Amino acid sequence: MNANTLANVDCDGDRSFPPSSSISENSRTNDALHFIYVDGLKRVPVNARPFPIDDDFFKGEFLPLFRCVDDVPPPEYNVEGRRAYQHFLGKKRMFEFQFQGKLKRKPEGNIWLAIEIDRSIKLGPFQRILIRAALGFVRRTFGGGFQYSLGDDWSDEDKICKGNYEKMHVAFTLHDAVDRLVVSRSGEALPDLGGNIEEDPDIVRRRKKKKIFRGDSVTSSSSLSSGWNTEDTYTLALWSAYIDFMSVSNCSFGCMVLIKWY
Repeated sequence: MNANTLANVDCDGDRSFPPSSSISENSRTNDALHFIYVDGLKRVPVNARPFPIDDDFFKGEFLPLFRCVDDVPPPEYNVEGRRAYQHFLGKKRMFEFQFQGKLKRKPEGNIWLAIEIDRSIKLGPFQRILIRAALGFVRRTFGGGFQYSLGDDWSDEDKICKGNYEKMHVAFTLHDAVDRLVVSRSGEALPDLGGNIEEDPDIVRRRKKKKIFRGDSVTSSSSLSSGWNTEDTYTLALWSAYIDFMSVSNCSFGCMVLIKWY
């Protein structure tokens, strides 16, 4: 799934797509942040109902949740928006992405979560040194579970024309990156999207220490799984307290949030 992210967030829940609007630099309005589901080019509402995903690799639902501007609750008639507002009470996180569904193909290796910038950012030599040092530290921490590129030189027209270039990106193995990963066998109750996705803290620690995901989950009847498969239902949650998509200054350029299977 690909999603374009822009500046601010709509906390009014499930409604028709808002029209484009001009947004001043200091504005925190509600119609600039949106996700585009690439298959069909459909816009994904935020703080609403789970959005159906059905592509070559995955079938399920995606629910993007965002803390409302200045923590002001939506109006009472907006049931989904108020549920999202309640979800963030007492939490420091600024956003949470929830997924639930099944894989259509069994991956040969890991599944990667990648953030890719469609347009290269111009970096000076000193900036590149600092960024490479920081990303090198992250790579040593995650081992083979982290890959990155600062992008190729876009002035090389021959490479661009042939498509032989790399965009700026960072990528983590999915089981390392997500904050919650629940594996549900056939017949087991599924976690509700929009609520708290519960995973035993000990299982979270063991999952993140492994180089290859083995399928362990608090809701699983067995802890001896062969890893990703096409039979189980996966429920995932990813969040952060440090990335504020609602701030124009933090999202002054378009970016891509992708889940890729390799």
